[in-house]
Amino acid sequence: MEKAIITTMGEDKVGIVYNVSKILYENNVNIIDISQKVFTDNIFSMIMLVQLNDNIDIATLREKFTKLDILNVKVFIQGTELFKSMYEL
Repeated sequence: MEKAIITTMGEDKVGIVYNVSKILYENNVNIIDISQKVFTDNIFSMIMLVQLNDNIDIATLREKFTKLDILNVKVFIQGTELFKSMYEL
């Protein structure tokens, strides 16, 4: 099973964690780790490590997050291998 990093950013408001988690739940994606913070100027940031099941891939999951545009947040999804290669020295 593939692991992925999901990064969510935008203006802090009620429902962001709920809506991201709901999409993951609906697609049987397990949250392994989660970190969130609200920065100065009300900027919300959340990073999740998730494990996808065999019935969904990153591209399909990425498409499902487009409905969160109504919350005015950006959701980025990367496979852990791509994430690691981008940040290795």
